[in-house]
Amino acid sequence: MTDKTLVKQRFSRAAQTYDTQAVAQHRIARTLAQTLAVFDPKTEGRILEIGCGTGFLTTELRRLLNPRFLAVNDLCPQMLSRLPDVKADLEIAGDAETVSFPSGLDLIASCSTIQWLENLPRFFDKCADSLSCGGLLAVSTFGERNMQEIARLTSSALRYYSTEELSAMLAERFEVLHMDRNSFTMRFSTPMQVLHHLKDTGVTGTTVRVWTRSSLAEFDSRYRTEFSCEGGVRLTYEPIYFIARKK
Repeated sequence: MTDKTLVKQRFSRAAQTYDTQAVAQHRIARTLAQTLAVFDPKTEGRILEIGCGTGFLTTELRRLLNPRFLAVNDLCPQMLSRLPDVKADLEIAGDAETVSFPSGLDLIASCSTIQWLENLPRFFDKCADSLSCGGLLAVSTFGERNMQEIARLTSSALRYYSTEELSAMLAERFEVLHMDRNSFTMRFSTPMQVLHHLKDTGVTGTTVRVWTRSSLAEFDSRYRTEFSCEGGVRLTYEPIYFIARKK
């Protein structure tokens, strides 16, 4: 079970560093927006973004679709406070699984967020209830190989779903128009830089771990041994993108 209090605490602390450190999430947001544009989303419609963070996807949605109504949600008020001037009509702070959504939406979009949710089938039902007939759900999340290096060395990882599992969850209420996954790696000079990257992007909200000098030394040694690459060490991201239409 995800500790939402811990997740909120870690992302709140990272609010000031997220813009500069969340390079992977920014890249994923651009890709999701480009993918969505292919499926002819309604312009000047009603949009809700889940987990807007500091506005990577929000800016793209405003630019591409010029919505007449834009609502944004994030678990952390500190993230909402750092949104750029995107002129959101409604800000919804809180857990996307429990807060109320606007109705009659043409698009619900979410980037790098739903992996933190506890009950995805119920969340997808909630999205369907808030969408107009034919409305779109555009989401990026992560696959099982995401941050595999951290999972291997620390035994702490989120529950990631496969494309087949996600498709099955969506099937009752949505027609899946697009489902794709890819992967890329980021390079860091040292394993300690990897840990700083994770802290500065807030994605350490799965467990509370007290690092000691010996545990840090062991982590550093194993990371260098198992996941070295030219110029340092690697960290894998495996985004999944899907576009689905409400039946």
